[in-house]
Amino acid sequence: MRRAGTVVGLWILCLSTASVGQAQPNVNGPRLPSARKLARLEMTEEWTARLGGRRGLEQINALYVDEGMVFLSTTEGGLHCVDANTGQHLWTTKVSRSGYPVNRPTVAEDRIFVASGVELLELDRSTGRVLHRKPLQSFTTAGPALAGNVLFCETADHRMSAFNLKPTETYKFTRWPRLWFFQAKSDLFCAPVVRQNVVALLTGEGTLYAFAGGQRRLLYRYVTGSPTRSPLASFKDMAYFGSDNTSVYALDLAKQGETVWRYRASYPVEQKVLALEKDVFIVPVSSGLHCVDAQTGEARWVNPEMTRVLGASPDRVFAYDRAGDLAILSREDGRTIGTLPLADFTVPVDNQHNDRLYMATPDGVVICLRESARPEPHLHAADKIDLVPEAMAGDGPSAGEQAIQQEQRRKKASSFFGNDDTPEPAEPKSSGGSMFDEPEEKKEMKKEEPKRRSLFDDF
Repeated sequence: MRRAGTVVGLWILCLSTASVGQAQPNVNGPRLPSARKLARLEMTEEWTARLGGRRGLEQINALYVDEGMVFLSTTEGGLHCVDANTGQHLWTTKVSRSGYPVNRPTVAEDRIFVASGVELLELDRSTGRVLHRKPLQSFTTAGPALAGNVLFCETADHRMSAFNLKPTETYKFTRWPRLWFFQAKSDLFCAPVVRQNVVALLTGEGTLYAFAGGQRRLLYRYVTGSPTRSPLASFKDMAYFGSDNTSVYALDLAKQGETVWRYRASYPVEQKVLALEKDVFIVPVSSGLHCVDAQTGEARWVNPEMTRVLGASPDRVFAYDRAGDLAILSREDGRTIGTLPLADFTVPVDNQHNDRLYMATPDGVVICLRESARPEPHLHAADKIDLVPEAMAGDGPSAGEQAIQQEQRRKKASSFFGNDDTPEPAEPKSSGGSMFDEPEEKKEMKKEEPKRRSLFDDF
């Protein structure tokens, strides 16, 4: 009897173990949509990539798409790069320390610029090798923006700095010298936008500032009078952002920030606006997905079940619904065509570049979905326009002309500009001096002058 009871007990234990295994389908990986379910919605899986890493410790926390590349940042300060068309894993680079967020990279020809922690980094596009690290005074709050030879970066001390990437005779002793900086009155939480000869940035207090290319000249500013948490978005010459006052603003950057339209969403708008050709997609708090005409600002349709927009094709819109599933909508009227259960893919990206859907799991599985009828990517109109060469920082004036212009700028500069016209000091020697120290007679003459802010105050 005892032996029979033991056999029965073992048999019951085996059944319970098998049932537990069946109840955990994600033990060996995420649950991928079946080909049959995708075909029913006229979708197909383009590719799937599995990234390596320290399992259980290093997780994917952000996904970005730019210039045919998919970037995935990790909680350990790593950056993975995957080919957006084939899913091939290109390289992995350690960018910063564990716990420091890796902000959205900026791709420029054969280089990639990344802001993380208290550094700006330059990477080789083909290998991911770190070419240069630029130390900063404060933690970065957003990805850098590139305008010709000038790189813009925002930091936690409410400051946007402009760095010159082109070697010049004036700054031959310093790499990436800071040309100037702008001191805002509130936090800078999103990357600047570069359009034609305008560089625009948005502050947390709801004020947009526009500068003339890589120069320090302020063209105009737009004040909403209400805090904003919606990152600055753009398409061609237009800039879009939401506000806590329930409004979404559409400004023409090429026309002195002219208000093209203002959309009342009835609820605060905190998510980034997605502008694609003729439509602007807005997701207010607890109010669904709004599709607005890009020309007039009039609502075309509203789907109240959506919580986040991911992208669009010429005929469809891709979004998350309240159940956490991927919803496929008609771009014409916003009706729901169908849904896909992709609860494991919790790291999506709002794709403004093409009609592909890129999603990832925290464990490093990346999937790309597309419409079955579109084997070739549908590229949205160019969303990035570089500045014309005349607006960029080049070799600059001669030393004498620069000294005169420097003194004039110091007298005319307003209170929120930093005077970074002089070269950045080199690293101090053991005696505490600098190779840019002035002669003693000049120092004596300056003792009687009122104290002015200079570059040396920041280092």
